[in-house]
Amino acid sequence: MNFTGLSLEQAPPLSAPARFFITAVLFLMFAAVVMICSDSSSVSSRYRVEAIALTHLFTLGVFAFVMLGALQQMLPVLAGVALPQALRVARASHFLLSVGVLALFFGLFFTLSWLMAIALIMLFLGFFLIFGAIIGALIEVRHLNATVRAMGVAVAFGVASVLMGLQLLGVHIGENVTQSSYVLSNIHSVWAIFGFAGILVIGVSFQILPMFYVTPAFSKNFTKYALVGVVTALLVWLLLNLEAASYAIVATFLITAVLLWFSLEVLHQLKVRQRQRSDVTIWYWQLSAYSLMAGMIVWSLDAMVPYDLSLLSALLIGGGFLLSIMNGMLYKIIPFLVWFHLNAKGYMNIPTMQEMFSETVAEVQFAMHLLALLLCLPFVFGAHTLQAAGVLLLISSSLLLFNLLSALKIYRDTLERKPDFDVSKSAL
Repeated sequence: MNFTGLSLEQAPPLSAPARFFITAVLFLMFAAVVMICSDSSSVSSRYRVEAIALTHLFTLGVFAFVMLGALQQMLPVLAGVALPQALRVARASHFLLSVGVLALFFGLFFTLSWLMAIALIMLFLGFFLIFGAIIGALIEVRHLNATVRAMGVAVAFGVASVLMGLQLLGVHIGENVTQSSYVLSNIHSVWAIFGFAGILVIGVSFQILPMFYVTPAFSKNFTKYALVGVVTALLVWLLLNLEAASYAIVATFLITAVLLWFSLEVLHQLKVRQRQRSDVTIWYWQLSAYSLMAGMIVWSLDAMVPYDLSLLSALLIGGGFLLSIMNGMLYKIIPFLVWFHLNAKGYMNIPTMQEMFSETVAEVQFAMHLLALLLCLPFVFGAHTLQAAGVLLLISSSLLLFNLLSALKIYRDTLERKPDFDVSKSAL
């Protein structure tokens, strides 16, 4: 692994990001149960409240939790600035957001306005707290690199997306939905997926791929222009949707072009990596890159053909790209955090990152994840395969949780014995 340029001493306590990562997997399991118990017709339209509720289990409960955990861990290490009151902020925001996501789901699914009102308050407080801490740390950064710059831009889009989402929730509670609400909903979705999640994934990949897979650094042209390209395209897309919606397809093509470029860069980096040994995490990166390419093409076509392809593009981009890449990163990040924190406490005789979870279980989990995605494809076209896909996703997420908890158990069990050397003396 390449630790060049990292400020590892600024890393927050392990429990700060880990609670977000584990909770994200628990929400993924919950979403799978909802898929199993749902009527296919009730979640096949993006405007049905059941579909909106299930969608936000994935976007808020899974994607946002993983991204917030990653930001808490990687921003201090990459930028050399500590998040203020990192553990307290993590505990409080984690509680607020967890309650908020559950209240939002049950409030929407069962049309309970009082629960949606609780969700509105809890999500506002939770995001205000965690984003406030992250922005406070970003303000202290003196030397920006490509990843930190991308994190800052992603957070800006994240804040905007959250504010739009809260506005939409308030409108829904007040039963004051208008045509402008649908326009805002579209902007909220695109900025959350491509602005917050997409830009963050691009920025994190600049560091993750060279660090864990010994790939060359991304080309200077890509690191220089990709972020500018996505931001410009998203802003142009916003303006066109507000003022000249018939021309928004131009910006759609721009967003698609940049993300296709990213997919090709990822596949190239993995192909020319120094360490050619393949593992499950490589498969996840490759699956996510191909899914993103397919999803972006479908998203572009959706604006040109008389068929509604939004559900297919959401499956490919949300499930195939984001969920896959987050699976792969969790298999790297949590074992690394366990290894790093134990090493920092003076424990040297510890398993390697690869030994902290069962690779066989991980391979079965990947197969279940892939099959779940494949079974969702017929559902998009009207087949009744949602429940079967939910079963496979539940198995996949359960196996993922087992492997991640296995790594965290090593951390807990190792702390019960005496360190191999006294780090307090070495610091004198």
